[in-house]
Amino acid sequence: MVSADDPQTLPHAFLTAARAHPDVPVIFHGAAYSETVSLADLVDRAARCAAAFLSLGVQPGDTVAIQVPSRIEGVIAQAAAVLAGAVLVPVVPVYGPHELGFILRESRARLLVTPDRWGRRDYLADLHRLGGCPDLSSVAVIADSVPQGYIDFGQLVKGSEPLATPVTAGPDDVCLLVYTSGTTGQPKGVQHTHTTLLAELRTRLTGVSSDSVILAAFPSGHVAGTLALFRMLLQGVPHVVMEAWDASTAARLINEHGVTATGGTPFFLTTLLDLAGEVCVSTASAAPACRRA
Repeated sequence: MVSADDPQTLPHAFLTAARAHPDVPVIFHGAAYSETVSLADLVDRAARCAAAFLSLGVQPGDTVAIQVPSRIEGVIAQAAAVLAGAVLVPVVPVYGPHELGFILRESRARLLVTPDRWGRRDYLADLHRLGGCPDLSSVAVIADSVPQGYIDFGQLVKGSEPLATPVTAGPDDVCLLVYTSGTTGQPKGVQHTHTTLLAELRTRLTGVSSDSVILAAFPSGHVAGTLALFRMLLQGVPHVVMEAWDASTAARLINEHGVTATGGTPFFLTTLLDLAGEVCVSTASAAPACRRA
């Protein structure tokens, strides 16, 4: 885990944790897949992706936007942006072309990483409705078959050697730009440095022991999802990452993997409690003491 004596930038903290806990498993669960990788493998793929980002012309301080659900490619891309010395701009997956276009222009993103589809959403179709994004020079797409004119994200990672050392960054350099929802006006980009993020993460790494198993359920793109991603790379304990929230699936994963802790909004808890209540009602004849509150 990160301590006051650990490196003062996120890239070095990621690499330190991966060296200390190389075999810790990270399980990614989606509607149609489940994949388990080691922490060392995850960081290695991120280092390959970081080298690929640099080969595309991404320079230290450039902004890289990632609009990917909570799946392994999204984690790799977000960690890679930080390792490459870029400013990570996570984008909520449900944002449409209006919101995405605004963020790309406002942040002056040089590179965008996106899937071709997710559920019913056609991200590539949305790209044609963004409007002008003059700073955007490359779009890397996560897909089995990537259309001409886009970069194949999978091949980008596989075809690169790992970045030998992270791009030099200072503790007070900006490394994360998170946009507010814009409820009362235009979204605002909130800047975070390595120092501010590590200070926040250190306060949240307490209470975790070597036998902890964490369920990561916050959506990617949200600041809480980004903090959960960073904690996953720093804590050195097993994580189960849900692509999208579903109470029944969460309950099954909690039981299957022996989850000891998670975090979420009240909605996460209430849907789990509702599910528990329904189970109690359905089994009341067999367990008279079980009643819905």
